[in-house]
Amino acid sequence: MFCWIPGHSGIIGNEMADKAARRPATVVDNFVPLCDALQAVKNQLTKKWQRTWEEQNQNKLHEIQPMVKPLKNYALNRKHSIVLNRLRIGHTRLTHKFLLFSEPPPTCTRCQCLLYVKHILVHCPSFDIPRRKHFGRNICLKDLLGATPHPNLLHFLHDIGIYEHI
Repeated sequence: MFCWIPGHSGIIGNEMADKAARRPATVVDNFVPLCDALQAVKNQLTKKWQRTWEEQNQNKLHEIQPMVKPLKNYALNRKHSIVLNRLRIGHTRLTHKFLLFSEPPPTCTRCQCLLYVKHILVHCPSFDIPRRKHFGRNICLKDLLGATPHPNLLHFLHDIGIYEHI
């Protein structure tokens, strides 16, 4: 059985709803384009990420990149990009292969210290002559591996015979 009931007439709450529906919607003048809103969110996230990055003072990547922003591998082929990124994070086959084979960590044959990327690139006296030849004096990791990697870095690695072991 169907029974016809007149719309909202006579029901106070429904009458108020009808009246509100007939009023024009409030126009918001402060419209923000989506691209601007997304940029604002990106900026806030980057600031938060930077604060977190600065709190991690034991991170070896701070020396190479103190600010959070993408590092680019300009005009490098895939192999060179892989080598550069492995050097930046400090994990190469030469220095970390021991983890895969449950062996003791490698040591520098000359200095008898643990072999790590910074030691090879900056400190080891075994590579002083090729280091000066390719980079000059007083080179640091940021100069070698930073946002714009040193143009002679890959030549240096080839010269000292470790490029293929990275």
